Amino acid sequence: MRPKKRILLIDSNENRLSIRRYLLATQGFAVISATSGDEAREICAVFDPDLIVACWPLAGADLGKLLDELHAYNPAVHSLLLAEQLTAEPDGIVADAKLLKGACAPVQIVERVKMLSAGRRGPKKTVQSVDYMMALAQRRIA
Repeated sequence: MRPKKRILLIDSNENRLSIRRYLLATQGFAVISATSGDEAREICAVFDPDLIVACWPLAGADLGKLLDELHAYNPAVHSLLLAEQLTAEPDGIVADAKLLKGACAPVQIVERVKMLSAGRRGPKKTVQSVDYMMALAQRRIA
């Protein structure tokens, strides 16, 4: 049996959070939820998600900085931003995909989650640092 894809769901509204958690859990995802930025950081430190689904605006947290910190734990993790208005989005938020909260159906959210979480399991490619690559190039020249 294949392991379930792990989704970290972040939203300050607990009603929407429970609905999205139920929606994704019934589709076969392992969902863990957070209602604040601090809780999301603690979860991401021990729970390696395949996808981060974050709702903007998030009460009491700068979502751009939060996503950057969560990506520091695992740079290969994808993120989906659910926003009320994409035109009012702050510049600091970098997400792989963005959807409007009220303008998309739940089926669209599930399909986007399936697309972003696909193919993430298994051995990961090692990323070598630029300094290491420059040192190798200098040794080859010398």
